[in-house]
Amino acid sequence: MAIFITKFQFYLRQKSIPYSDITRHLGCDRSSINRWKKGEQFPNKLTADRIIDLYGQYSIPMDYNSIYEPTIEIRDKQ
Repeated sequence: MAIFITKFQFYLRQKSIPYSDITRHLGCDRSSINRWKKGEQFPNKLTADRIIDLYGQYSIPMDYNSIYEPTIEIRDKQ
């Protein structure tokens, strides 16, 4: 079964940026990152702005659609 995830979720799953850098830059904890990664919650607009800035520092293109719109199809492990 295929599911769709956002580019942001994809990058979180790939650990493209160390979680310690994300928590420090965003002022959040690892549990928030895990909820975002699983799609249980999404960051608010202010946090999304910070995410876009942080990923830009790593030369990873990110915009609001990358954070909120599921566009990447993956195989569900179930």
